[in-house]
Amino acid sequence: MPAGILVPVPDGVSAQTAAATILQGVTAHYLVNSTYPVTEGETVLVHAAAGASDCC
Repeated sequence: MPAGILVPVPDGVSAQTAAATILQGVTAHYLVNSTYPVTEGETVLVHAAAGASDCC
């Protein structure tokens, strides 16, 4: 993989937790850029931000 697309995972963070965290970030980025492009001055409500724990 090209180094520019990799994300370092800190010691003590499992691969499962790291993957879940990245998934949440990618989803949030998609929603505020593609689904509804949020612009400066708009308010965004974030709810259920505790999802994607390493439950499985």
